[in-house]
Amino acid sequence: MKRHRALLSCSIVLAMSGCYGPESPGNKSDWAALQGVEYEQRAQVLGAPVVLQVGDYRVAGIPQSNARGNVWVLLNPSADEPLYKQLPAGNYTLTAQQLAAFGSVNPGVLAQLRLHVQR
Repeated sequence: MKRHRALLSCSIVLAMSGCYGPESPGNKSDWAALQGVEYEQRAQVLGAPVVLQVGDYRVAGIPQSNARGNVWVLLNPSADEPLYKQLPAGNYTLTAQQLAAFGSVNPGVLAQLRLHVQR
């Protein structure tokens, strides 16, 4: 009986470890959507921030500060860890009006975006 409980406990732990974190199905789907947008839009340099609808996802495209391309930020991730997802790495700035134009944004993502608002 103890062996059965130990095996059951181990099975539950192993099953749950694949449901959360960077290897979770939701997290992989988030990154796949973001990578797809970045790849499709790579050649286009944006003049101003835009929001694209990609399936169930909303993705913000923002010109990089160095004018060499764009960064893409997932506005409504389905997975929690990590919450803020951006591709590629790069710096950008936003005005308060541009941020407001994004509309509905996950609160954790919004907190990160606010760090890039010009003061």
